[in-house]
Amino acid sequence: MRRWHLVGSTEERRGNAAAAFAAFDRMNAEVLADAPPLRGPSYRAAIDGGIAGWTAEWAKGWTADFVPAGVREDPFFSSGPPGLVRLFSTSC
Repeated sequence: MRRWHLVGSTEERRGNAAAAFAAFDRMNAEVLADAPPLRGPSYRAAIDGGIAGWTAEWAKGWTADFVPAGVREDPFFSSGPPGLVRLFSTSC
């Protein structure tokens, strides 16, 4: 796999698109051949299964959030360095 990645990258830098695509295609084929077999439902099947359960009957059990008059909701802040999100709430 690494060999074909190197060949593809080199050919791409040399401007030889056809050879680069062929090398990357070979690299992808080797990666798939080495990968373990897939088990369980695919992501799409899992999403489709969830969507099938979202019926009007299922939604009847849901209610809107109730906030009494005159009560402020807690503020929500999302900030921080990239990759790190800090959540602040006055209810903590």
